[in-house]
Amino acid sequence: MRVLVADPLSEAGLGVLKTRGLSVDVRTGLKEDELVRVVEGYEALIVRSATQVTRRILEAGTHLRVVGRAGVGVDNIDEPAATERGILVMNAPLGNTLSAAEHTFALLLSLARRIPQAVASLKAGKWDKKSFAGIEVNGKALGIIGFGRIGREVGFRARAFGMRVLVFDPYISKEVAREAGVEIATMERLLSDADFITIHTPLTAETQKLLGAEELARMKKGSYLLNVARGGIVDEAALAAALQSGHLAGAALDVFADEPPNAPQLIGQAHFVGTPHLGASTAEAQEKVALQIAEQVADYLLEGKITNAVNMPHPVEAALQPYVDLAYGMGSFATQLAQGQPEEVNVLCRGDVARFDTHAVATAALAGVLSRSAEGTNLINAEKRARDHGIRFIQSKTENPQDYAASIEVVLRTEAGETRLLGTSLARLGPRIVQVNGYEVEVKPSGRFLVIQHRDQPGTIAKISTVLGRENINIAQMVVGRLEARGPAVSILRVDDPVPPGVVEEIRKALGLPTVRYVTVTPLGSAGRKEEASQRKPARIERGVVDNP
Repeated sequence: MRVLVADPLSEAGLGVLKTRGLSVDVRTGLKEDELVRVVEGYEALIVRSATQVTRRILEAGTHLRVVGRAGVGVDNIDEPAATERGILVMNAPLGNTLSAAEHTFALLLSLARRIPQAVASLKAGKWDKKSFAGIEVNGKALGIIGFGRIGREVGFRARAFGMRVLVFDPYISKEVAREAGVEIATMERLLSDADFITIHTPLTAETQKLLGAEELARMKKGSYLLNVARGGIVDEAALAAALQSGHLAGAALDVFADEPPNAPQLIGQAHFVGTPHLGASTAEAQEKVALQIAEQVADYLLEGKITNAVNMPHPVEAALQPYVDLAYGMGSFATQLAQGQPEEVNVLCRGDVARFDTHAVATAALAGVLSRSAEGTNLINAEKRARDHGIRFIQSKTENPQDYAASIEVVLRTEAGETRLLGTSLARLGPRIVQVNGYEVEVKPSGRFLVIQHRDQPGTIAKISTVLGRENINIAQMVVGRLEARGPAVSILRVDDPVPPGVVEEIRKALGLPTVRYVTVTPLGSAGRKEEASQRKPARIERGVVDNP
């Protein structure tokens, strides 16, 4: 598989990709039209902040499975377009945490002691001590908007300097605040009480110009504002006016709405300090984010493991991964057994699995159902595609077990009826489908299968084996589920080789015209999934579906 690196990445990060067996091309500085021309042949695209990953680029990347951002902010990536196409967008939020926090505090101290202005004066040949008298930060109140990883590191350093820390973050708990030694505040109180305010939130529709003229006017007179998060969160024109009027004593920005910035009225202010987006620009941070994103991209391409996905609202917890794989296989299995178009997918999680957030499990089942009719469906875009197709998606859970300590039931309803599967994860064997339409079976939910509905009678297995043997199709496993002797039954044969439609028809005739399905289930995130999909015939033929007249 091929990875395109479109922005500079450390040699250590490139080495991880190559060591994992991926083919890596480094082509930096490409414009949009150039990327559109070359991206088609790649499964992964890795960028930093320079490359704008637009809808055009994502649509041209017909093989793209993941876009990795070596850093935190992903506003240079068209996330909705990626989600529509089932392309995972992931970032590397841990690598630059310390660098961004340290840069924030460097700017804070520069504001407090007017260090950049004093340096410029000294270099101009002056010895002016009176003009650059500063203030101590000890005893001052620092307001932190957004108390994630970076915000917490900034708060930790502020307390070491003797500052009182106020935090505004709708998602912070009292326990987290108490452990960090900070005080939760409303936005109004933070604006009015803080001597310094620093921003550490992502840029979203809700945070665009979060601090405009009205909010800046509510800040304490003589206070300071810092932004080392994302450009656009602060209204730069309003900030210039607040500095010009003397309402704010100073401001420091590392990020701007446009980069390079076109804001001479702001940058020219005497009490303004600016740096060219240096928050993550340390040797250590660049190494860390490169290593992190390289490992994450390789894990996803080679193992289907998802880490730090920004366009997947319900991440997969490690304990749930076997059930996610199981649910996807069950959904894919069910849709190939069913007749007619899907109208409803109902997923019930029971027992121990229900102790977790099972949304990803249910979504995996939905993705499996849609995988055959809508190529490229996965955990990222399954719900949207279901809505687009008018398919009802119902999910529920109960901690009360039934037969198994943990299980998943997938019910697929079409205009022709319903298909019902039950699955579990066995301690030694892993994920297994254990019921198909009420028949007790036990099969791994991946591979090639013949699923035959017939009457339980002598000679059935021999007839099937004879046909397959003659065609040199190897049987890896055979299970028979029945409700009573010589009654209706279902046989599931796992086979090692593809089964052509003609062989399916021959088996059907040999057994007296039963229902026969040829089912192929590829694991979620499998490296070979794209290649296999490209070789498929139209769905109806490839399935080998032959029903009774």
